[in-house]
Amino acid sequence: MQTCGHGRATRWCSESIRVEAVKRWACTVLAVTLWLGLAVPVAAAENKPDKPIVAQLIADAGGYNGRSVTIYGLVIKVTGAGQEFLLQDVSQMPLKIMRTDGMPTSVNDQVLVEGVFFANRGDPYLKARKITYTQVLGGGGCC
Repeated sequence: MQTCGHGRATRWCSESIRVEAVKRWACTVLAVTLWLGLAVPVAAAENKPDKPIVAQLIADAGGYNGRSVTIYGLVIKVTGAGQEFLLQDVSQMPLKIMRTDGMPTSVNDQVLVEGVFFANRGDPYLKARKITYTQVLGGGGCC
């Protein structure tokens, strides 16, 4: 049986008990620190805005693939009886929108589109879940 410096059995020595408690506490702190160090960058990567501009979607298509996003813009081209159209936002980059609700879309419509983005191997598109018609009446600029 092991004894401590006081001649007592190690398992009954309060100093040994304190040392073991400190070791356990240090291991717990180390484990939590390592976990946070690894988990925080992963959480930050998942914390992308849900209202990106089209340029952000195109630049990081893989990162947004399969994610729900909201885009606002102007319809610049319509095909398929208005069920598929190109939407252009402030980045001046068009994005293909696929509509599934059966409602038509017209050129020059200003819309807010909520849907799921798909990278689609270099041919990205947004599958719309909800389209809200809107109109900007005044400029937001300084001039």
